[in-house]
Amino acid sequence: MTPKNSFPYAIAACVHKTRDNTSTQILRIAFIALTTVLIRNVSWAQLYSEDAAIAQALFSKTKKILVSSYLNIDDTPQNAAFWKLYDDYEVKRKAIFQERFFLFKEYSDKYLTLDDATAGKLAEGFMENTEKVDKLNQQYFKKFRKLVGGLQAATLFQIEVYTQTALQNDAHMQIPIIGELQRIEQREISSRF
Repeated sequence: MTPKNSFPYAIAACVHKTRDNTSTQILRIAFIALTTVLIRNVSWAQLYSEDAAIAQALFSKTKKILVSSYLNIDDTPQNAAFWKLYDDYEVKRKAIFQERFFLFKEYSDKYLTLDDATAGKLAEGFMENTEKVDKLNQQYFKKFRKLVGGLQAATLFQIEVYTQTALQNDAHMQIPIIGELQRIEQREISSRF
């Protein structure tokens, strides 16, 4: 993928194409920066801190501005139905992702002592969580499609799926595959002899 096809590049390009005021452009740039920070630097300890809550709130606000810009839907009374539906979706999405973070935390906490039963329980938990996200996206895509049309709904969920995938990918990158640390340790021991 070339940089011109990447989502952050598209966001940056959007800043230059619009005639919005400077503060909105700054917030779009803040979205890019905050997304990068959240995706690259969130540690498990920070997930439950006040700083993480502030970062999540800023992330949500800047994402809302991005959605508004891409869909050309402002925060006026005639668009109240869209934003009510969006806010309802966000509440449910955040709850599902909170469950996912707790699964990652449990996996991280139990990594070195992971047994068959716990590994199976966690794997099933991740699959159930993924199903919940997919069902939520399908359910709300239909609602948004009815409200704003297929193109607008598809654009919204392209943004949603991109951010969901990026955050999930980063979480997976921070935790090694089951047994990986033990294999690395075994290789180091073997290479000494």
